[in-house]
Amino acid sequence: MFIVLLLIGVLTTGFLSLNLVRSVYISNVEERLVTNLELIQNTINHSNDNTLQLDAFANEISQNIHVRVTLIDDEGVVKGDSEADIETLDNHFYRPEIQDAYAGTLGKSIRYSSTLKHDMYYVAIPYEGDHEGLSVLRLAVPLENIEHFYLLLFKKVSISIVAGLALSFILSIRYVKSVTNPIKRLSEANKKNSKW
Repeated sequence: MFIVLLLIGVLTTGFLSLNLVRSVYISNVEERLVTNLELIQNTINHSNDNTLQLDAFANEISQNIHVRVTLIDDEGVVKGDSEADIETLDNHFYRPEIQDAYAGTLGKSIRYSSTLKHDMYYVAIPYEGDHEGLSVLRLAVPLENIEHFYLLLFKKVSISIVAGLALSFILSIRYVKSVTNPIKRLSEANKKNSKW
């Protein structure tokens, strides 16, 4: 019974810890993306160039920070994208993170990218500046990066759980023997004494 309770406790603690670390990791990714979005916004605002080529700018920024960069106008038209030809992209007006950014808040979304053919984690902010025709700045990272981290963490937590259970099992056997051995010796001594 003790081993079963220990197993339940260790597994529960391990998986709660795993979920906590995953959420902290996603929060850190989000924080990094928001910081990069703010830096991009400052860069655009300090360029003093209303003719800045947004598509080329998105590509240049993406090469430096290694994420997908998308720049969108107030009608949902993509003005710059680091991963796709802007002429072939669908209108982004109704994307959830874009709608949140239009509403003046931080937009976040996890969904499949039909352009890149895998799940992405998107973060968008409203553009606050004077560059004409620009309303939303968005960054995205492949969700597979986050899932890769999660799987790596899952393996390590699983190994820790198995090692902890094995150690607990060995220690519990030694404890049981240390308690029962003196009782066995006493019982054997009583049997010998009763024969006399």
